[in-house]
Amino acid sequence: SELREVIDTIGRLTGRGRPTFDKPTLDGRFDFAAGTGTVTVRASVAIDRLTGSGNPVVTLRKPVASGFDRLSKWADGWSHETPFGAPLTPGVATFIREALRRKANLLIVGGTGSGKTSLMKAILREIDPRDRVITVEDSPELLLGNPNSIPLVADGDYSIDTLIQVCMRMRPDRIIVASAARAAR
Repeated sequence: SELREVIDTIGRLTGRGRPTFDKPTLDGRFDFAAGTGTVTVRASVAIDRLTGSGNPVVTLRKPVASGFDRLSKWADGWSHETPFGAPLTPGVATFIREALRRKANLLIVGGTGSGKTSLMKAILREIDPRDRVITVEDSPELLLGNPNSIPLVADGDYSIDTLIQVCMRMRPDRIIVASAARAAR
């Protein structure tokens, strides 16, 4: 009963409501006041009928402060162990910059917490601010702060597929698709 109260609280905080038999998952974000300020927590809930144990499952993730927000740290010879699990060398940063210059397609994949978003944020800082960048996400994480960027976020009414079609009509120079659900298919 205490876990169900926690799930109800998460539903209120995220604005997503309580999971039901017909909609047995809840995915959302909420702000939490921590000792050093406010952090945005991502919440994921699966209720009884989706879990092998028959019990609800709650996962809370908070962003990790990362110093890996610029490729220049790597290009300047900084090759310490990273959240991505392996050292990133100046050669890797040069390769990524050249791929961006050529407007090549890049695919970033990895497990939960492996640093995909941190790496993507560092890469996005390298894109020319005059480029019209449209992000398509199922959970808004890549806030660019660029006046020439447009964030699109999927919800119950609009899928990632639909938003990709929409963004193709918005004259994008670059399209960033960030979706765990899309990658899993």
